[in-house]
Amino acid sequence: MSIMLRACSSVAIMCALVACGPEMTNPQDVRPSDASDVTVADTGVTPTDGSGPADTGVTPTDGGGGACGSAYSPCDPVTNTGCMAGMMCVIMDPMARRSACVAAGRGAFGATCMSANDCAEGLGCIGDKCARWCCGSGDNSTCRAMPGGRAGATCDINVTNSGLFACSLPDNCDVHRQNCPTAGDNCYPISMDGTTQCSTPRMGAMPGASCMFRNDCPVGHICVGTMMMSTCRRLCDPTGMAMGTYAMCPAGMMCGRVGGLPTNVGVCSAMM
Repeated sequence: MSIMLRACSSVAIMCALVACGPEMTNPQDVRPSDASDVTVADTGVTPTDGSGPADTGVTPTDGGGGACGSAYSPCDPVTNTGCMAGMMCVIMDPMARRSACVAAGRGAFGATCMSANDCAEGLGCIGDKCARWCCGSGDNSTCRAMPGGRAGATCDINVTNSGLFACSLPDNCDVHRQNCPTAGDNCYPISMDGTTQCSTPRMGAMPGASCMFRNDCPVGHICVGTMMMSTCRRLCDPTGMAMGTYAMCPAGMMCGRVGGLPTNVGVCSAMM
């Protein structure tokens, strides 16, 4: 995902938001890698296109995301604690963990925004969309809770140096048909419940290449493997029921299950 952080228009600060989040600590022998790492720059947040180190975000300890956001003072950007009604907590200095309360906007999760002031409490402006703050890979409950949460959202946008993540909304795309609204985007499976998401593959993404992040792989492929080595593998349907270009494997290959994903989502492997 190409992500740009938007600043607050009413105050001279940088509002760092947090993602692509991958779940990098999945203990399964075969794991989906759905991460798109991002970094905070003077002008906002930019993707590393998978060239950076593995995500080292904060893992929530209380299930509600408060632990990570409470590192900021005087307010918590995740829970909005410390701000009065009608105000929202924004990040002023991610390195110093300094925040501030500013007037909240009306934009809901997913709404178009020009600055963080366009977004409602608990949200920030990433790129041109309002997004919910969260605490780390797997902290999906915060993404779906109030203030500002949405059903099906996932905590998968990592902001380097901030200690926080942001949530992304699910896409109703079909991994086998690869029908993302934007041509060239890859429809990725990201959870057992069938949630999918569209992301733009990094330049030069190739089938069979080693990978760390979700956008390391081209259309119709996902990053799977062991904790030590992952590669871009072609999607398929082990049940044989799905339709679409990526439902069946090419000749000489067989379709196998991937732990942590729905039963109809697998990857192709060479026949033994």
